[in-house]
Amino acid sequence: MVRRSRILTALLLVTALAILAVGPVMAASTNKVLSTNFTLVNLGDGAAEGTIQYIRSDGSTWKAADSFTISDPGGQAIYRQYFDDDLDDGAGSVIVSADQPIGAVVQILARGQNPTTSGAYSGVSTSANSFVVPLVGRNGASASGLANSQIVIQNAGSDAVDVDIELINADGSSRFTKEFNIAAGASATWPGRCCSRCVRAPGPRCPA
Repeated sequence: MVRRSRILTALLLVTALAILAVGPVMAASTNKVLSTNFTLVNLGDGAAEGTIQYIRSDGSTWKAADSFTISDPGGQAIYRQYFDDDLDDGAGSVIVSADQPIGAVVQILARGQNPTTSGAYSGVSTSANSFVVPLVGRNGASASGLANSQIVIQNAGSDAVDVDIELINADGSSRFTKEFNIAAGASATWPGRCCSRCVRAPGPRCPA
């Protein structure tokens, strides 16, 4: 049996032109084989037409863009990466653009594994140059075993950008920083540690 690992995991929705930005979750937070699907919902007052771009972490094209039409307001379309033979196994980003407002939900699945597990998330309303993650964990105890976090950063801009991740101790002092250069539309990820984190692009310093 072939187990497909096609992972789309961070979501970004922009109001004027709805954008679904999806980034990777890798084995640093789990040893399971993960895959995804996402559902698009037409939130407008007419037929929604748009395109879906699949982007690798280096900014290159993962597969040719898909086009879609959701005819009715409130209608939906579901895209299952684990059934998409045009996608190589791996992780990347998706950008969805449409002529109507679009909502989106992503499901992350460990299909056909013991135990079979899943999770889901929806998007934020806008992008920003600074986000604070109040709590992350590494090898933390949970009811289902060790818990690990992962930070996924999506570049919603049209140019490559330098992004810093800053680890912040409980007393507010800076512990460590890691810099990424992220291609336009692509995403980057970093394994978790046991403290708060601040993700920032060039601009004001993140609050502790």
